Amino acid sequence: MSELSVNDLHLDYGTGAHANPILKGVSMQLQRGEVVALLGPSGSGKTTLLRAVAGLESPKAGTIDIATRRVFDGSRNFEMPAEERNLGLVFQSYALWPHKTVSDNVAYGLKLRKVGSSDIAARVKAVLAQLGLGHLGERYPHQLSGGQQQRVAIARALVYNPQVILLDEPLSNLDAKLREEARAFLRELIVR
Repeated sequence: MSELSVNDLHLDYGTGAHANPILKGVSMQLQRGEVVALLGPSGSGKTTLLRAVAGLESPKAGTIDIATRRVFDGSRNFEMPAEERNLGLVFQSYALWPHKTVSDNVAYGLKLRKVGSSDIAARVKAVLAQLGLGHLGERYPHQLSGGQQQRVAIARALVYNPQVILLDEPLSNLDAKLREEARAFLRELIVR
């Protein structure tokens, strides 16, 4: 069974004669534990596809399934809200809240899911320790290096144990040395 299935997905920006087709019948079947990289020139729809899977863009046709749940079906005009899709998403910019501590940034998704406070504290502590950030829980994003900010964004995506994790150019904001370290870190994380 596929963990993520996208079938004949179509998405346009604009309407009518001014519609600009971005996704033109994209299909893919990804299995559990599989790692896939989307490659293509700027403007080819890579980020748009990730955003559509995450529920942040609305396709006009096709289907998206996560495990056994249909999260989008264009023929039935059905679109599951992003917060119900159980996906982890790491943006290129990391999208960390500057006014929240590392722990609060990581806990945010659990609070939205109305997880109990003691369970939140335990899960945040565990994921921060797993990613080598346990000692940084009370710091703010501006007090972290680029690599540490990236790991906080990944911790936020992992903390609720999502079925699928989408990474949108998570290494592009790092210098060459940090990028190589981050590749090794992500490789090790995926193999676990």
